[in-house]
Amino acid sequence: MLVFYIRHNWNHSDFAALNPRLFAEHKIAVHYQEAAEPFNRAHYHSSSAKTAIDYINRASSQETLIVAAYAGIDKILIGLSCPGSKGVEECQGNQLKVVQLRKVREVSRHEFLLPFVVPPPHAAFVRWHMGERAVLRFYRDEREAIGLDMLLPWHLELLCEEWLRKQQRLHRKLFHTGKTMQDFDIVGLDPQGEYLIAQVKHKASAAAVLDFFSKAAPFFDHDAARLRRSALFFAGHASQDAEPGQIIPIEKVIAEFERDEPGYLAALYGSHQPGTAPRT
Repeated sequence: MLVFYIRHNWNHSDFAALNPRLFAEHKIAVHYQEAAEPFNRAHYHSSSAKTAIDYINRASSQETLIVAAYAGIDKILIGLSCPGSKGVEECQGNQLKVVQLRKVREVSRHEFLLPFVVPPPHAAFVRWHMGERAVLRFYRDEREAIGLDMLLPWHLELLCEEWLRKQQRLHRKLFHTGKTMQDFDIVGLDPQGEYLIAQVKHKASAAAVLDFFSKAAPFFDHDAARLRRSALFFAGHASQDAEPGQIIPIEKVIAEFERDEPGYLAALYGSHQPGTAPRT
């Protein structure tokens, strides 16, 4: 099942009281402009409006899981769209295109953190590719063990960083983990004040691994022993022993947290406490 995310952040002053009503009625809505044929994308100018109308039409033509955020309300809705439910409603003379939700869960950040802290950026109505697996798992109350293929790149980077701390190998970080660095994901100091450098990949070719170690070598003055001790490549489906440095299987990292701190692993993934947020 596809997962979509919609944010109701109205700029229009006439919509000040709209979000509490939409939330209470378990509806989603888009505005954009008045149209003679409200559900015909050809009647809209911007690409974002056309896309939103496409998604409204899709949600009304087949059951879709929707994550809906409403500005000014500290909960979100997660529910299924009702096929055939699209319609037009008026709000202070403005044309809203709406779809009804069913089997809705009203969710707080304490139950499911992911959509509150890392929602998809920018657009009002989008397909949420990166959050899809976690949202479905939450909504369906699935409890299977968290595996490598369920984690996003930033999950893996954080998990490996925390594993290094857990192993007392990372003492201090020097740069923001991940996206701000081109060649490395983790750069810090170990307890002895030596550089600790790591790269994290879901999958990696032999060439990518060798390229990482060649770029890390200058940090250790091309000393092979220091490189092998303090440069680490985390990868899925990887051998643990390789030259010229350490390759650590991410499955090993996941397994250790599953054994020692399953609560952290669940919280990182965005899991929730069972028995909350009933469907209505």
